[in-house]
Amino acid sequence: TINVVLEEEISDLDEVTVVAYGERKKRELIGAVSSVKAKELEEVPSASLENLLQGHMAGVEVSNISGSPGGGGTRINIRGYNSLLSESQTDGTPLYVIDGVPVHSFTSPVTGTNTLAEIDPSTIESVEVLKDAASAALYGSRASNGVILITTKQGKTGRGKFSANVSYSYSILPETPTQTGGQLERIANLNKLRNYRTAYGSWQTGIYKMPESYRDAYHQNGAYDYFWNSGYPLTEYQIGTGKPLQDSLNPFYNNSTNWWKYCFDAGKILNANLQASGGTETIKYMVGAGWYDETGIMLGSNFKRANILTNLNVVPRANLNIDARLYLAYTDRSRGAANTSFTNASKIEWLTVDPKSNLSILPGSGEIEKETLKQLNESSEKNITYRIRASLAVAYEFVKGLKLSSSLSMDFSEGKRNSFTPSYLDAANNLSVSTGSISSGTLFSNENLLVYNKSIRDNHNMEILLGLSYLREAKDQFSGSGKGSPSDKIHYVLNGFPTTFEEYGSVKSLQAYRSNFEEKIMLSYFGRAAYNYKKKYLFSASIRRDGSSTFGEGNRWANFPSVAVGWAFSEEPFMKWANWLNWGKLRASYGTSGQIFTDAYLAHGLMQVSKNGFNGNAAVSTNTPISPNLTWEKTEQYDIGLDMDMFNYRLNFKLDYYYKYTSGLIYNIGLPSAGQMYPFPRRTEDCMEISNEGIELELTGDILRESKVSWRTKFNIARNWNRLEKTNNNKDLADHII
Repeated sequence: TINVVLEEEISDLDEVTVVAYGERKKRELIGAVSSVKAKELEEVPSASLENLLQGHMAGVEVSNISGSPGGGGTRINIRGYNSLLSESQTDGTPLYVIDGVPVHSFTSPVTGTNTLAEIDPSTIESVEVLKDAASAALYGSRASNGVILITTKQGKTGRGKFSANVSYSYSILPETPTQTGGQLERIANLNKLRNYRTAYGSWQTGIYKMPESYRDAYHQNGAYDYFWNSGYPLTEYQIGTGKPLQDSLNPFYNNSTNWWKYCFDAGKILNANLQASGGTETIKYMVGAGWYDETGIMLGSNFKRANILTNLNVVPRANLNIDARLYLAYTDRSRGAANTSFTNASKIEWLTVDPKSNLSILPGSGEIEKETLKQLNESSEKNITYRIRASLAVAYEFVKGLKLSSSLSMDFSEGKRNSFTPSYLDAANNLSVSTGSISSGTLFSNENLLVYNKSIRDNHNMEILLGLSYLREAKDQFSGSGKGSPSDKIHYVLNGFPTTFEEYGSVKSLQAYRSNFEEKIMLSYFGRAAYNYKKKYLFSASIRRDGSSTFGEGNRWANFPSVAVGWAFSEEPFMKWANWLNWGKLRASYGTSGQIFTDAYLAHGLMQVSKNGFNGNAAVSTNTPISPNLTWEKTEQYDIGLDMDMFNYRLNFKLDYYYKYTSGLIYNIGLPSAGQMYPFPRRTEDCMEISNEGIELELTGDILRESKVSWRTKFNIARNWNRLEKTNNNKDLADHII
């Protein structure tokens, strides 16, 4: 009798990691890639994918500049900022790719909703971040800020599985800033006025002196004490413009109101998900639906999301594979009255009541409370967003190892907004205001790949990839407004609304309309060659050529090459003595990536409507100068990394050093004698350069894995040095902060 005991494989070296246009096993990976799996993302109940990535990866910084649910107050950057973040030029965000399809990643100018907040984290299988240029260069002109690859869950062969998850979270703001109120505010205001100082003197002589006593300020144009007023009686105007004081004889002002408690309340999150998956060798499916409802801790900040995901994979014959994916999302983002605006939405919301400016000597109840609630309830704003993401990919294997695939995909997002302010809040004309806006973005892409994989006796392993990509991005925006509703109960502009009104003898319009459209097109050719010998010596090289409509005719095309090498030194015979080392690899890479403008027509010049036309008619005039010589922002990056698995794979160690240099950054340069020699005050030029240098460390410890209690922990730390290397005049920028 022979007893055979199989030992469980502990190593995760065969774990598959998603890379640009393909997959790699961990032992074959020679780029700087960080990964986080679904189980880790499920630990935090958040509507924002960006917040879920916080703290999971070295060199990936997630900054929360606003905690509004569903809003765009989160900024993520990979290995430092390599952009000036100038308006209409570059926003510094990485490229997001979901299941191989580039997607929108912006905050809606209409609803203020972050498009990434429309993604349900429960549908995500893994997130990979491509940090070095060798990993991201195959995405070319969109990869200088890094690439985030998101893979959604798919069906697997076997018996069907069904899962349901419901969670309810409760959050509070445990502590607020100290509110100085009541008598303390009165004393503070009195001290400010009693210490009011203004110099006196003569503008003719240019000699001024600061008074040091009441005598110095007597009948002078300076001031030593606000109440003394240089010996003159205070006028009614001066009394009215002074700091508000608490009147101990007036009960209305006898308050010490802490306005912070009027800003915040308990936050609640309801998150429910249903998922079903399964399949056979011929067809695999995954269907999921979710509902997310968050009431923010700040009054008036709510966010709701409903979503449906369908992933279908069909193999009608052995060498043919069809993959279809569909994602639908509906979001509703309520906003407080303090954020109601008749222009574009903001990424950051204001407090409904501002404790920094509201007087604590005013009461928070009675008539004040009644009027505040009236404003909140009668001023309404509805923000609704629809998201459709669909893709269809077909792959055909001609012979073993040679595969041709083609995919069509679309990412459509539409935001609708209606805001209404009642007539009694318009002190000037007593007119209600209703504003409606619709903004949509469509991202259409077609990618065609020819891939050849060949392995000779498992020693020589190679891959050759050739690709052609077409990308079209279009944005539409429509908005209109109307004033003078016959009733504050009618929040929309209907037929029969008044169109004009007379004010001070002139006729003014009560209705307005505006529309806008912009489009970008990019065509790309790319290729990659990878080779490894016994998975010990590894090599990879890629090149991508992009052509973009955002540039002038002579600068539309750019090349982005990369090269990477790796050495699994732990597999060498001379390393057999290190029995504590299970796996070790050195890797190095170099590559370039780029960035296009967020403004589709920055290089082509823009026209604007001028009111100063002939005979009172509107005319067209130039708005920005034509800049056909603008070139690509390019980033060169070097990376050296060390990966090690130690102590029977209980400790994983990853160390990286990188250096990035970005040139060709655009900036608005002031022109001499603007309005005289030149018709424009500024001109956009490629004149700035920025560098980033840093070091990253990631540690993963599998401490307890063979007992009933498991314990796995992660630690990461990173340091980045960001430098402004060059400006147009080789001097520091006085009016711009990086």
